[in-house]
Amino acid sequence: MSVLLLAAVLAVADEPTYPVVVELDNVCGRDCVAILEKALGRIDGVKSAEMYGDKFHFRLEVLETKAVLPSSVLKVTDRIREESKGEEDFPLLSFEATVAGTVDGAVFTARGSGQKYALNPGEALKGFLAAGKTKLTLTGKVTEAKGRPPVLEVREARETPQ
Repeated sequence: MSVLLLAAVLAVADEPTYPVVVELDNVCGRDCVAILEKALGRIDGVKSAEMYGDKFHFRLEVLETKAVLPSSVLKVTDRIREESKGEEDFPLLSFEATVAGTVDGAVFTARGSGQKYALNPGEALKGFLAAGKTKLTLTGKVTEAKGRPPVLEVREARETPQ
């Protein structure tokens, strides 16, 4: 039994991840940062969550087989606000992801999770598409509107190594 558990732990430890950078507003002291790191780390698919740089940015390492979107972060910050009776409020300022997948027209499909994104391609992506390259790793701001697929505003593109 313990061998199976160890194998499962090692499989998860080696599973590929992708980075998401979340910028929140109104972050208070160390206690709030610890609360946010812990809460963000509990989002399904998040392998790790930690503050970096300044107290407004959090880097999430997300399992490639899972999709984490701005709505996932908003659920966490809304729950913290409710539990604190409005004393702690952390508005989401930005959400940026670096995801590998395939471009098909104006749609990008993430490789591991199958999450589909509408594309706002930008110049970085247009050159790859003109050259017939579709298996790419894209970095950019992700936004969501209710009832619509998430939009990936591409800031950077590179060919995905096979």
